[in-house]
Amino acid sequence: MLVPEMFLLLLAGVSAGPVESTDDAGDTIPKHEPWESTGLFEGDIMEPPGTLVHRNAMKDKSLRWPNGVVPYNITEDFTEEDRKIIRKAMDEIEANSCVTFKERTVDDFDYVLIGDDLTRPGCWAEVGKVGGAQTLNLGRANYCVYFKGVVHELMHTLGFQHQQSASNRDDYVKILWKNILPGKGYNFDKYDNSMITDLGIPYDYNSVTHYAADAFTSNGKDTIEPLEEGAVIYNDGHLSRGDMEKLNIMYNCNIIFI
Repeated sequence: MLVPEMFLLLLAGVSAGPVESTDDAGDTIPKHEPWESTGLFEGDIMEPPGTLVHRNAMKDKSLRWPNGVVPYNITEDFTEEDRKIIRKAMDEIEANSCVTFKERTVDDFDYVLIGDDLTRPGCWAEVGKVGGAQTLNLGRANYCVYFKGVVHELMHTLGFQHQQSASNRDDYVKILWKNILPGKGYNFDKYDNSMITDLGIPYDYNSVTHYAADAFTSNGKDTIEPLEEGAVIYNDGHLSRGDMEKLNIMYNCNIIFI
């Protein structure tokens, strides 16, 4: 089974701006993803020193969450409504895979601490099980506590990178470099397939881990153009079919998709 390698993701110091719409569950969707203004690698990734490679699904088997069980604590930084959104995002993953999130007990040495660290603001998480208490940060002042954003970060915690980082992405999308903010081109890097796996699932335009079509735009125009006829880059905040299939392969779930 193919599983996560360790990376640290950070969505820091951003101002998301006004809400543009709501999804089909009535949850708010920011006009732009909060992580786009961070200045970090791929918008929401801060790499440990010496880290050189990324991939959509990580390969290091030692860094998966054993049996798909993720212990967590939520700090007192959040309102009751925030907690409901966080739990709802967990429910989304649990309902579509065998992954489970459980409140941490004293017996859980490895767990996710979900908080709002004002010294490192923004939305960020460590990818895969890295050992001990690892942080998933959801800055309230940075508009990070919304359903899609939390699902996105939880997917990173479970071991997934951005879909458009896949080594074969140029077969499926065209990066419109002229429309990207100056100095932000590094956010659209792709990676060697010797270190990447798609878990046998086709490129997914609708993945919750895929950049929006206009991510990091400098002029309001799209920065990513789908190459498949009729394809649209869009995610409604929920896991796509491809996300579900990858989760179930990575965590060896016995779920059959019809």
